Amino acid sequence: MREVFVSVLGGSPAVVTETLWYLMYKEKREIDSVYVITTRKGAATGKVLMEKINDMVTEYGLGRVDFPEENILIIKGKDGNELEDIISAEDNEYAANFITNVIRGIKRDNPEAILHCSIAGGRKTMSSYMALALTLLGTREDKLYHILVSSDVESRKDFFYPPSEEVQEFKDKIFLVDIKYPRLGEKYSGIIPDRMSFTEMVDEIQQTLESVRVVNPIVTIDEDYELGGKSEAIKKAVSELKKFAKSSIVNVLLLIGETGTGKEVFAKLFAKIRGKELISHNFAELRGSDINISRSELFGHIKGAFTGALKEKEGWIENAMGKILFLDELQDATVDVQVLLNRVIEQKRFSRVGEEGNGREIKDITFIFAMNKDPEGLIKEGRLKQDFYNRINHHIVRIPPLNERPEDIEVILPRLLNKIAMKDNGIPPDKIKEIKVSDEVIRELMMRDWTNINVRGIEKIAKNIYINIRDRYTGEDHFTRIITLKELKEIEDELPPRLEKPISADKIAEITGIAHKGESIVDLLKGRYKGKFEQFLDEFEVRCYSELVGAGMKQKEIANLLGMRENTLSNRFKKLREKGYKI
Repeated sequence: MREVFVSVLGGSPAVVTETLWYLMYKEKREIDSVYVITTRKGAATGKVLMEKINDMVTEYGLGRVDFPEENILIIKGKDGNELEDIISAEDNEYAANFITNVIRGIKRDNPEAILHCSIAGGRKTMSSYMALALTLLGTREDKLYHILVSSDVESRKDFFYPPSEEVQEFKDKIFLVDIKYPRLGEKYSGIIPDRMSFTEMVDEIQQTLESVRVVNPIVTIDEDYELGGKSEAIKKAVSELKKFAKSSIVNVLLLIGETGTGKEVFAKLFAKIRGKELISHNFAELRGSDINISRSELFGHIKGAFTGALKEKEGWIENAMGKILFLDELQDATVDVQVLLNRVIEQKRFSRVGEEGNGREIKDITFIFAMNKDPEGLIKEGRLKQDFYNRINHHIVRIPPLNERPEDIEVILPRLLNKIAMKDNGIPPDKIKEIKVSDEVIRELMMRDWTNINVRGIEKIAKNIYINIRDRYTGEDHFTRIITLKELKEIEDELPPRLEKPISADKIAEITGIAHKGESIVDLLKGRYKGKFEQFLDEFEVRCYSELVGAGMKQKEIANLLGMRENTLSNRFKKLREKGYKI
């Protein structure tokens, strides 16, 4: 397989020889031919480069490298005239098209060749277009490089590569950077005609990307705890959180969500966006404590403040200066604690227990409170003070429970299974492949009642499924699996009960992607299905049949349930399949 080196060239031939030296001597790449792209101003430099590259490969015994004078490619402008330099917007466009055509021509004439492209030697515009051309046309094996040298090497005007007898002195002075870049050429080569200009290619790919309809994009919140999904509900919650995190005026946030919905994960995401450390505490830690003990935990104390205070102590708030303070289980905070916090947030000052004077100023703290109960209910019960709630409720994120977004199981369960597999020390990493979950398993789980169970319940199910399939792994082949109803039925006792009430037609439409949350069938028929009633009925019917099949029902049972003959249902299935639907 041929290996071709291509570099842009300005007035610094040394960076080109240094890059080539690193590739051929240190990386042992067998470069067959060299091309440089330059202007008329840089053409003389190209001839110097030819001489230096020949000297280098001879001195190091690196074999023959094909670099004739015709491989010094001078950028051409209007009417095919060579550009003296790149000094205008028009010149830039000529340079972009010329560099793109060079890459395209080399790829066309040597389809199996590996390209090694360097951006180190030319003007910034040339380097940029080299990188962009490779992005548009490059394939998996093609490489993009930049060379870095120490200041003492860079200052030597006569230095082109390390002399062979002094090579050890330069081992830590020259570094090659392998630049990562997206390879659009692999995916979009079919829409890029041979003679298309750089600008036309960019426009064509942009239009293609804009025309792709993204259906239910997945939101991933935290890589350590796989909470996420494709539902409108979770996307709205994440969007709200990100909006608040990006606003510097938000210094108090309230998260409301059932147990297991991932309130701490949301807090972690907030802290990550802010670029600050998250300090987490739980009001349950103060349950049953004397008010002075609670004050000591929150604000700290001085030595001798009370019996047992043998040394001074920082409290939660003082320890969170310059950080994010996450205070969970707010429904467990006593009224006295709420009064203290209300005053502290209002005055932005606190005092350690036993401390005299005006206290200490609170500097740069963002409070995140979290509760798993309805605040209005807590207020009515007298467990949440109205004035304290008014203080902290300016910015609220409500995290939807899983029973309001069962479609997210399709995202959460496979991710949890694969995360568990990756942490299994008993399986070598090279043996682990992807664990997938069948559609019938997802449909079955969506028909279950997830009230008060939430994502932690899915995590428990994932662990139990994994334990069973892991127990059957022999270790001989790759660990890959598609989870079917068989595996799910093995842990039936661990599953939540089935829903007593069937999902409404509107909810089925929402879950299956026919509708969005809050969008009724009437909205659909007046909107995107206007004039497409037959298509709507077909899609809705397919989803209903799929739910019944996914629940384990045979065709005869479905026919009896729907009050039709089995052959009538069979014919209906056949017609829908002929239209391209899958049942």
